[in-house]
Amino acid sequence: MLAARSGHGAGAAVSVNVHSKPDTANHLTTNWLKRLGATSTDAASREAHSQLSSLLDFYNIEKKSREPEKIDWAYFKERIHTQGVVDKIHTKYDKFMESQYGVDSAVSRIGVPSEKIKALDTALQYNFMLYFVHYTEHLIQLETMHNIGDVT
Repeated sequence: MLAARSGHGAGAAVSVNVHSKPDTANHLTTNWLKRLGATSTDAASREAHSQLSSLLDFYNIEKKSREPEKIDWAYFKERIHTQGVVDKIHTKYDKFMESQYGVDSAVSRIGVPSEKIKALDTALQYNFMLYFVHYTEHLIQLETMHNIGDVT
């Protein structure tokens, strides 16, 4: 993982640390960033290098999912005075959290155009070419009229 730190000035120093187990992509990025840093000779290029380093550091932060916080239903029962609202929401919430969604069919459709999309694409390409030819014929006619001068 890339860990770049930069100061606040134009000549800010940038240090790039590689952890003990860098993956290949981050290792290549780190080497590339080091080469860029070595070729930064003026204040503007060092500032650009610092900004790039900070940007890469931000996007290379390891994201970890966590469990959602438990809802304190008693707290809401005390503060919401409409009878039965919290209980209904609690029941619906529990029912929703028990449901399972199959994503296999959605994932299998990614990148594979359906027959409707293929037909639409054919129609769009045909209409594009039809209007494109019509448009270019008008441009050719205008260019011809411009080149021959006064047509009257």
